[in-house]
Amino acid sequence: MRRASAYNCMKVLSISRFGARTVVGVCILLLACQLSCREAPSVGEPATQSEASPEPRPPDLSRCERIEISFAPSTVDFFCIGPRDRLLLNQEEIRYLESAAPFIVDSPEVIQTFAKDTSSSTYIGPIWGISGLQYEILFTCYEKGGREIFFETRGNAPEVGNIVEADGHRFKNNGIHFRTLVPQIVPFMLRVACSYHLHELRSGLRAYLDEKKSYPAAIEWYDATVRRYQVKGYTTNVARLDRAISCPGASHGQYHYAMNPDCEPNSPPDTVMLFEARPGRNQHGGPELFTFDNHDPKGGCVLLKDGTAKFIRTEEELQQLRWK
Repeated sequence: MRRASAYNCMKVLSISRFGARTVVGVCILLLACQLSCREAPSVGEPATQSEASPEPRPPDLSRCERIEISFAPSTVDFFCIGPRDRLLLNQEEIRYLESAAPFIVDSPEVIQTFAKDTSSSTYIGPIWGISGLQYEILFTCYEKGGREIFFETRGNAPEVGNIVEADGHRFKNNGIHFRTLVPQIVPFMLRVACSYHLHELRSGLRAYLDEKKSYPAAIEWYDATVRRYQVKGYTTNVARLDRAISCPGASHGQYHYAMNPDCEPNSPPDTVMLFEARPGRNQHGGPELFTFDNHDPKGGCVLLKDGTAKFIRTEEELQQLRWK
């Protein structure tokens, strides 16, 4: 009996050792499978950073020899956003802008600058759906071998920054040197931009009027408008006025607009409120201060009390305006 018991004990111990070895072997096998699964991604799993496809690049224009540029909806509508903006152009200018496109750029120096502007764009992501921005600049670039590159920018502020779209991808551009790229239309764009500066100054005066029930004293009209925003902590408005007081077409000076002190809150809507003048802070007065020198062709912008902007080309037109 004792031998049988001892034999049975040895048998149980042998089985236990075999079971333990089996369990350990299974555990090692499972661990190896787990590590193997981690090293090999399953089907459909995103690739690791080292295996990811390279980030899309903006259009490479280093071999470009000629560029065709068109504007949408049209050259005029690109920078004359509202119907009132067209009042700044005469019929001859409108006809020219409507018939001039596409604009051809073949200067190697200008193309090289444009290529650098474009290559500085940073990737945003793929294009999803249809953009809500209707204003576009369409580019067709031709290389020596006949290859064509198509892309576009969206937004109607070409020197502030644009979204470049090419091959189904979107890139953020920090600004295109548009004045050298299409100089033919820059004078008209500056004219419209000048009128927007006058609108910004008018908004400041109207806000002052709403609060104080009168316009600021003419001798400090600009400073008083800025000071009101500063007291309220409206730093954004202050920055906008700081930009607006300078005409984008002027080649020198900083303060290029004057206030007509004879424009009262109850004046007729067609009374001149603000106008281009010789440089000077808080300029105020009448047509004697008006300047034709900030634009090419010669002329200057005026803003009437009702918000209508006009581009004045001659002394006769200037005197026909309502100043009192």
